Amino acid sequence: MKKLIAIIISVILVFATVGCSAPTGGGSSYDTVRVVVEDSDNYKCARKIVEGRRGGDITFEIIIGNDDAFTGVDYPDFDYEQTVRGAGTGVSVTLRKVKYSTVVRPVVERGAVKKPTKPTEVLYSANDASGRTFVDTPSNKHLRYNTPSARRAFGRDGYIQIGWNTEADGGGRHIGFGSRHDRGEWTVLYAEWAKESSDELFEYEISDGVATVTKYVGGDGDVVIPRVLGGAEVGNIASDAFRGVDINTLVFPDTLRDMQSGAFRGVTIKDLYIFDNMTDMSPTAFIDYTLVTLHVNAYRNPGYCGSYFDVFPDKCDRLITLADKKKIVLACGSSARFGYDSRMIDEAFPEYEVVNMGVYAYENMLPQYLIIENYMREGDVLFSTPEFDTIETQFCINGEIDYVTFAMVESNYDLFSVIDCRDLDDAMKAYASHVLCGGSESGSYDISAYDYDEDFVDIGIPSYNEYGDYIVPRPNNIDEVLFGTRRACFNVRYFPQDYIDAINGVYGRFLDRGVKVLFGYSPRSRTSVTEDSDYWSCFALDGYFRNNLVVPVVGRIEDCLMSAYYFYATDNHLSSDGVKIHTAQVIEDLKEFI
Repeated sequence: MKKLIAIIISVILVFATVGCSAPTGGGSSYDTVRVVVEDSDNYKCARKIVEGRRGGDITFEIIIGNDDAFTGVDYPDFDYEQTVRGAGTGVSVTLRKVKYSTVVRPVVERGAVKKPTKPTEVLYSANDASGRTFVDTPSNKHLRYNTPSARRAFGRDGYIQIGWNTEADGGGRHIGFGSRHDRGEWTVLYAEWAKESSDELFEYEISDGVATVTKYVGGDGDVVIPRVLGGAEVGNIASDAFRGVDINTLVFPDTLRDMQSGAFRGVTIKDLYIFDNMTDMSPTAFIDYTLVTLHVNAYRNPGYCGSYFDVFPDKCDRLITLADKKKIVLACGSSARFGYDSRMIDEAFPEYEVVNMGVYAYENMLPQYLIIENYMREGDVLFSTPEFDTIETQFCINGEIDYVTFAMVESNYDLFSVIDCRDLDDAMKAYASHVLCGGSESGSYDISAYDYDEDFVDIGIPSYNEYGDYIVPRPNNIDEVLFGTRRACFNVRYFPQDYIDAINGVYGRFLDRGVKVLFGYSPRSRTSVTEDSDYWSCFALDGYFRNNLVVPVVGRIEDCLMSAYYFYATDNHLSSDGVKIHTAQVIEDLKEFI
């Protein structure tokens, strides 16, 4: 019936046009034709009648659902363009050389865009009006899924894909290539695009088919370096090419392989999007710069997958999935990873979830704290137990980091993007050392550190439990063998005031969020303390902490100094029996404060 009515209207329009026009073509009505867009429940059309010049092109627009597909119109010669919007897709249809008034019928297939059919599937949309999609089945080894690396990026002339977004219009949550997102019944992620800056804004040289940007001649603002200049892929940024530029968003292309020393001297950048497949990045490519947020997109395979560095993203997965629940977060180095039976703590404090964030004590704890802080809320508890053989890294006395920090977030680079890089000394120097280490052809997001022991051996049982505790059975040190040297310092002289100020500053960030912060002592073999760490120095140090830290001190030093019998392979990794004893003592100490 709708089509019949539209045809009748069209006949009337044609009759009226022909009947009222001069046979010589002198009347204006003869020069005008009308196109009537047929009604349908498959699309919306704001202007159903469109007029145009006889023999010229006529354009109209319909709105279809984001899950629907426009397949054409019943007109022999037409073009169309699509624009993805938040609530639908706009299809602009242009009919070529329209000589007579007519009725047209757009053809739209409802639900033609394929959606995931299984809970483990994710649909990735090109989000560029082409309708291109692919469905991926992520690994189930992690609490949250990794997106594909940039090797599976979509291509679009004049644009660079900087990752994925939960909304088609880019207003949702940004997820980098290779980073993680939450599970769902099914998920659709949309390509997020950055429009390349005009070629005219760059001076460049071409050698051996590779373009080197020698000078950026544009103004401040957003800069998206094109993938191609002068017909050659952009592979290098020369020294002083971006000297002193104030940039809001800077996007590097995935073709970039080298940045020379001083390429970004004196720049200020709010958001930097970069890929990890460079090969010759100078550690001094960024000099005297200010960077707020670094977004790393994975192109290469993860090189540290399965290592103990790689447990950090999995521990963060638990922290993130528990964001809305009360938590006790255990923060330290590997002494925490080997030192707790978190199930015992969970049972002792049933109103809290427990997350063991311990990984590695010899890398600066500051970026780890900054990431952890982002996922804690009022009412949570942070139990911080620094290790006293690496005091500078544990008390966060500066912002120095190296490749290890990036190795710890490699399986979810988005974790680093929650850090304000101004809190670190030289993030880009550390990043350069990381990318120059290279990836691994055998690496994969499917590989989980929870499947391997400390030596990257698959022992056939899980190496970690859901809390993040290392649970591979560890025998007691029956012969009480000495491990290493006397390296644990329990004397006030090793903790000057600026060290105390630094860790107080970190704790203050958590306190500002309403998090209860408690300071405690990590387990340590009595045989590993320095010669000047006797009973009286330990007594004085405990009093020093209680008088100078801005948070309560939990427990006693003498309880954390345990017999070498209860340690395994090193002087701060407890045996399985030692874990039970230490955790029971910690629970009794925490009851006073929780």
